[in-house]
Amino acid sequence: MKALVTGGTGFVGSHLVESLLQRGDDVTCLVRPISNRRWLQNLPVKFIEGDLQEISFLKDAVKGFDYIYHIAGLIKAFSYDEYEKANATLTKNLGDAIIESNPGIRRLVYLSSLAAAGPADDVSGISEDDRCRPVTDYGLTKLKGEEALKTYSSRIPITILRPPPVYGPRDDGLLLYFKTVSYGFVPYFKASRQVSLVYVNDLVEAIINASRNEAASGNTYFIANEKPYAINYLAKIIKKAVRNNKISCPLWLPDVLIKGSATLFEMVAYLSGQQTIFNRQKARELTRNFWVCRVNKAGRDFGWTARTTLEDGVEKTAAWYRQHKWI
Repeated sequence: MKALVTGGTGFVGSHLVESLLQRGDDVTCLVRPISNRRWLQNLPVKFIEGDLQEISFLKDAVKGFDYIYHIAGLIKAFSYDEYEKANATLTKNLGDAIIESNPGIRRLVYLSSLAAAGPADDVSGISEDDRCRPVTDYGLTKLKGEEALKTYSSRIPITILRPPPVYGPRDDGLLLYFKTVSYGFVPYFKASRQVSLVYVNDLVEAIINASRNEAASGNTYFIANEKPYAINYLAKIIKKAVRNNKISCPLWLPDVLIKGSATLFEMVAYLSGQQTIFNRQKARELTRNFWVCRVNKAGRDFGWTARTTLEDGVEKTAAWYRQHKWI
């Protein structure tokens, strides 16, 4: 099968590319000229280089592929317009290009996010049928990407996946958390806070399984471990993987400190001309109690369940960080 991947040079995308190659697929990555291809070196991958915002370029690029995996997305930016351009407009343009140049595609998979749905009201979690209430620009623009693609659902087969935070080798999203613990400080949040998580290999398995399963066509799914975790339990698991039995100091993070620190980080980043993932919008996420989703629909429709426990996933991630001297 011929597969096209956007975001293939990134964390999730590079793992997806490897898995597709292992299946025997012919894989092409749609990339910008400045993309760092370090995770794809020495792999039999083809590249199509160009401006992903150019509709004419996209129309040529999508021709002839059986499966298209839209993994690319922007997770930090200076403005809402940047988020919208990368997460919503690009997704709509990709749909337009497929309609015109590859209407016979077998499946388009769009990797959205739990952030597009927003937090749940309680620990039972949010379902795919619940009303979406994103609390950040990132979440809102990912949702707009979903809505843009749904307008084509009667013309091309589309599957939308919404993972919570994804972790594993090559991830720099939770790296700061691991680094902080490696320095001997263990962050603890409000005791009631619960989160859903998914290990990168489990997510990749879900992406591929959903793309090849007819029941998943036209549907949206949350992809996560079945049970949520207390965020302070996550801290303990990371401490065990990173510090083992070494002495560490608890770092209590009340909501007021999170919000104040985020404002300071954002100000410093702005003055220095750099982007930061820790800002006031991230603080808005971190101070919500239940970033929890239900995953029974994915199990029912295409038989997917997460196979990696949090304990195993964190240990594998920490080992990779140590091997590559990230911690």
